[in-house]
Amino acid sequence: MVLVLLFCTILIIAISLFFLIIFSTLKIEIKNFKTSNLTTNKEKSTFTNSKKYSKYEVNIALEILNKLKYFSLNLNSRKIKKITLKMHLDKTKIKELEREISISDIKEVMNIKPKISYLDLKLKLGIDDVLLTTYSVPIISTLISILLPYTVEKEDVNNIKYEVKPIYNNGNVYDMKLNIGVKIKVIKILNAVYKIYKSKKDKNKKKMYKLSKIGTYYQ
Repeated sequence: MVLVLLFCTILIIAISLFFLIIFSTLKIEIKNFKTSNLTTNKEKSTFTNSKKYSKYEVNIALEILNKLKYFSLNLNSRKIKKITLKMHLDKTKIKELEREISISDIKEVMNIKPKISYLDLKLKLGIDDVLLTTYSVPIISTLISILLPYTVEKEDVNNIKYEVKPIYNNGNVYDMKLNIGVKIKVIKILNAVYKIYKSKKDKNKKKMYKLSKIGTYYQ
């Protein structure tokens, strides 16, 4: 009787986890993000080499059927800065990670296909050359308009707003304000992680096999 109850409990937990994974969506929101090297005064706008960031927020949540939220994490710019400092990697470690990343890994990450639920982007851009500034603005706007149909679902089209304007100034100038929401199916993330892990494991097995063959050859 006890074994039957234990089995039933494990089965219920397993089924619940299965449905949780299948119907869960990861939602990431970036609010009030601003970055600029532009200093504005009443007379004129000048540029500096230093970046300026505003106090932005990042909200991470897990939802079932895009309605029921069962996990939430809110991070402000100060907390994110602390996390990035703790996760700081030196150049040698970054190079090692770059070597390990393969084209197949990038493809698997691309297959996750995140969707933009809302976008509010205001970008001002200026380059040393006036002609380059004139051409770069419509090129960026065109690229955004080409990419958006692949990343936005029909019900979210009305939530998309973006504006790209030129700044005719002496120097490379930028000013960006961003609010964005992204949603990703948890099952797709897990699937990509599993495939990348499996490919790495298979590669390591092949390397070990080759090394063992070389070892037996020289014996």
